[in-house]
Amino acid sequence: LSLQISQACHRTAAGFSKQSGKMLEKVSFDGLEEFASFCVSLAQDGSSIAVAFLERNLDLVDRLLETIDAESIIGVYGLANESAAENPIIALKVLEQSPEIISRIGMEGLVNISELSLSIAKESWTTADSLVKVLPDLIDRIGHDNVPKIASICLSIAKENVYGTINLIEKCPDIIDELTELISREAVMEIWELVDKMSQVTWRAGVVFFEQSPKLIERLGKSGTIKLAELSCRIAEKNPGLAIGLIEIGPELVRQIDTDGLDLICDYCLITSVHNPESSISFLRNSPYLMERLLTLGDQPSVLRTLTLAIWLARVSWEVSFELLKKSPDYVELAGFEGLELIADRAISLAKTNAENAISFVKGESIDFADLMDDLPKGLELVKVKTVLSKYLMALLGYPLEIEEGKSISTDGERIFLPKKCREFTDDDDNFIFYKVS
Repeated sequence: LSLQISQACHRTAAGFSKQSGKMLEKVSFDGLEEFASFCVSLAQDGSSIAVAFLERNLDLVDRLLETIDAESIIGVYGLANESAAENPIIALKVLEQSPEIISRIGMEGLVNISELSLSIAKESWTTADSLVKVLPDLIDRIGHDNVPKIASICLSIAKENVYGTINLIEKCPDIIDELTELISREAVMEIWELVDKMSQVTWRAGVVFFEQSPKLIERLGKSGTIKLAELSCRIAEKNPGLAIGLIEIGPELVRQIDTDGLDLICDYCLITSVHNPESSISFLRNSPYLMERLLTLGDQPSVLRTLTLAIWLARVSWEVSFELLKKSPDYVELAGFEGLELIADRAISLAKTNAENAISFVKGESIDFADLMDDLPKGLELVKVKTVLSKYLMALLGYPLEIEEGKSISTDGERIFLPKKCREFTDDDDNFIFYKVS
């Protein structure tokens, strides 16, 4: 046997000879023959690989003996020998994982895993290599039956970007651990189906979605995560960068403006992306900050109405709509959401004939804009009448009631919340009366 090995590599033959006695004691001569044949296959593929394996082999046999008997070990090395004829490296990787695999799914499972690994290696040996390393962990987490499905998805991604696949596989067990704390094993596989669907459009979105999936599930729940994934798939067909951005900031947008608002943001980005993909992505990533500013000035329906106006305007001119949205918090503070609607209506009218004039208008740089602002009610600020209103309430109620700014008129029994500015009437005296009767 040593002479046979020496024809491929003298160093491998020497290593084999040193441990042949112990191998003979552990697995009999039949096992030693299978082991020798496997050493030949490894040596023919690369002498250093074979020599390094020999240093680990006896430990591997001891690990196998903890699970199976010597006769079964002969079968394990026989399987490795058969696999080596097709791909020695993958055969070695599976062999080294065999104690852990057999302890989980038996010899039949090892045969299935070996066949699956070799099949993957035909298209991407690096994917097969990475997958074999985490196979025991995957089997523990999702079951043997689900491994081929994940392997197929990873292979599909590898055809687009093998490094993305390797990164995904390495993180896979830890991410699945996070997911199984939140959802069932069956639901985890539903997440993988979404990864598959998304990856068919763009591999990057699929990988990012899986990496973010525990956070998405935690913040949006299973149904919300599925909806976000479906939106991302729709967007990815037009602009992959938008899809990735949506996955990353979608939960925050849902928190701010709910799924209806998220739909409007997506519609707006799809419209503008046709003309300027980079600006569209930039808007999406900055949109949580914009929404936060608008929500400090009004309620959610008002913000959704603003997004609807932006969509209408974008269908006429995406550039004008961008400028209007950037300025929208300032204009709401000056003229309220009603004033912003008038500005948007005028911008749409101008954009239909001259986009440059419309841009100048929404930036506040035209005479037309100045005239419109002069005609809009400026409103009465609460801070200017707060002291008088406090005295009025004290006289009316007989006890002090604190007045604070709020998005709408309400009270908690100790405080009354009033809008920062009242624009119900053009005349400030009427606005003051409105504050009083509120």
